[in-house]
Amino acid sequence: MGTRRREGRSQSALQRTTSTRHFKPAVRAALPAEKHGLRFHDLRHTCAALLIAANAHPKAIQDHLGHRDIQTTFNVYGHLLPQAQKALAAALDTAYESSGQPDNVRQSAARGANLASC
Repeated sequence: MGTRRREGRSQSALQRTTSTRHFKPAVRAALPAEKHGLRFHDLRHTCAALLIAANAHPKAIQDHLGHRDIQTTFNVYGHLLPQAQKALAAALDTAYESSGQPDNVRQSAARGANLASC
């Protein structure tokens, strides 16, 4: 047979050959010894992490990775989103501060935010 099961997914002979013949030697040549265990699939996770760090829209990340639904993307990469949430909060703060709202409205909103975080 041309496929074997690995981690719940089938892997074709071509995929095994490409990894063995091309990717693994490139990893060994380019990276230090402690990184020689890097798998081709790890590049996919790196790509997703870089997209999240760049504040790409989750739907665009889902489409790029080929996930069937957004829930899959959130289940796999949700642990990376707290940093994205901090960046989003900072962007909202900046937008709000530059909106020209009176000081008393900003102070009232800040008190509400403090209460919400308790």
